[in-house]
Amino acid sequence: MNTLYSKKRLAIVGAGGHGKVCAYVAHEQNNQLTAYGAKWSKIVFVDDNKTGKVNDFEIINENDRNFHPRNYEVFVAIGDNKTRRDLIVKYKELGFKIQTLKHPNAIISNNTSVGEGTVIMAGVIVNPNATIGAGVILNTASIIEHDCIIEDFVHISPGSVLSGNVKVKELSWIGANSTIIQNVSIGKNTIIGAGAVVIDDISSNQVSVGNPARIVKY
Repeated sequence: MNTLYSKKRLAIVGAGGHGKVCAYVAHEQNNQLTAYGAKWSKIVFVDDNKTGKVNDFEIINENDRNFHPRNYEVFVAIGDNKTRRDLIVKYKELGFKIQTLKHPNAIISNNTSVGEGTVIMAGVIVNPNATIGAGVILNTASIIEHDCIIEDFVHISPGSVLSGNVKVKELSWIGANSTIIQNVSIGKNTIIGAGAVVIDDISSNQVSVGNPARIVKY
């Protein structure tokens, strides 16, 4: 085996703002494991619209001759939920292993289930018996309490608090510093505005804002 590729590299798809944070999380995750051998030999960005480097991480494009599942694992760092879903599906079909990123300073209960392609950022707390789906963003300092269910391709924004037994269905976005009280369900493809306080169930395909949260768009 070519020693250059004796350990796989990690390709962060998307070199935008969210990608920068995901690369930082991956870097910190790698550093945590250094005593036992780093998880990835190198971390790079994949972005066909940019060249050079971002924060010292090299940018390659999909046509790079070495960008192949035998050399790289992939993490999709795209903030838009539907685009992230579509790219994860694409890279899985191409044969790439989809990685999950967890910042070392996140606190995650050992009986929490976390799906592939999810990122858990610094300061996040996930308490017992929570279920976190695939392609989820648990952004900085968000709190997921006991028995919550976060379905696939959801974004939980910085500082949000989900009390016990909350369910958030796929493709929904929970805005920064919002609060969802216990036993509430948020429907599919729904947006909860920044700072909202949700005290009742919100159905699918809604936009809800305020304290208490009210539906402003169907």
